[in-house]
Amino acid sequence: MIYRFQSKAAGDVLMRGADGDSVLTAMGMAPAAQGIIEPLALAAALGAVEAAIAQSEATPPT
Repeated sequence: MIYRFQSKAAGDVLMRGADGDSVLTAMGMAPAAQGIIEPLALAAALGAVEAAIAQSEATPPT
């Protein structure tokens, strides 16, 4: 599956299945074929993704 994240403020972002699943899971959302992030939930979703990135960068690769 290919995910397409759209915004009126910037260009689209395309992600392949596993990567898109990881981003949605980090936001607390279940991977799905179609969905929306409401504007009121956007700040929390971005914070969750930033926290997941920070945790990933703090964990040394194996």
